[in-house]
Amino acid sequence: MAATDPSGTSFTDLLNSTIAGATETKPKINSQGQIDLFGIGQNSGEMFPLGTSTYGGDNSDANGPGGHATFNRKQVTNVDTVSTDDYLKMLARLSQTNPSEYMQIQQGLYNSGFYGNVSPAEVGFGRWNSKTKDALIGANGALSNFIELYKSGATQMTFSEWLDQQAKLAAQDPNSPGNGGTGRSVSPLQLTDPAYLQEQGNQVSDQFLGHAMSATDQQSLVNDIHGNEQDVYNAQQTGQGGTVINKDPAAQARALVLQNDLPEYAAHQAEGYLNVFANMFLGGQSARAQTSLGDVAVR
Repeated sequence: MAATDPSGTSFTDLLNSTIAGATETKPKINSQGQIDLFGIGQNSGEMFPLGTSTYGGDNSDANGPGGHATFNRKQVTNVDTVSTDDYLKMLARLSQTNPSEYMQIQQGLYNSGFYGNVSPAEVGFGRWNSKTKDALIGANGALSNFIELYKSGATQMTFSEWLDQQAKLAAQDPNSPGNGGTGRSVSPLQLTDPAYLQEQGNQVSDQFLGHAMSATDQQSLVNDIHGNEQDVYNAQQTGQGGTVINKDPAAQARALVLQNDLPEYAAHQAEGYLNVFANMFLGGQSARAQTSLGDVAVR
């Protein structure tokens, strides 16, 4: 999600399936008797509170008004725990099954400064890579820091709550790597939501090719726009605002389609013109479906 639907399996689904299958043999032998597949080190196999799940149910009360049963909906909140190894497994799967949700988790780590002073292009949004693992389990990784605090009793938060707190603290810290580490009070970089950029790409691709943009082109578009936003931000912080111009996502999507899919675009254009011509003479059930046309001439 291997599934091909980019929006079918959420992180919650993966968490529930992991909890349900917690008795499975865990893949290097650490102090917990587990294989340290991801090179986590001393925290391999550690259990930690990831987040909370709320469940609701109807409970009957036979002593309700007039002796009739009444129903009171009560909610129960459970703390979801998971091992460090299973958490990384879920993230690795999520990068393949639901890239949009995976990018949101990466964005949270980036906003909190756990990637260090790197550009969005270096993060590799949407990709499972060593930088993301370092941001989680490196010497100063988010998960490494959280488990140290949790085991020492310094915090009773879940990892999700703690990470949200770190993002807020980083936003107020001018020296945070996520803010460029300029040493002066500046607003943190706000990157455009990857899901919005992908939708822009899909709209352009649907017009030019008759279908949604490929996953490769979607990722290229996100990386291109995020890299440009970082360049604009850096120029502003160095007093060179205006030397780098914000790119329009739709225009960049258009350029990507024409650069990577020109033969398909030409075929789609030919089909569209043929349908328009045929419909000049056909009608009713014989008419051909309208095909969208791009605005670039193909020679």
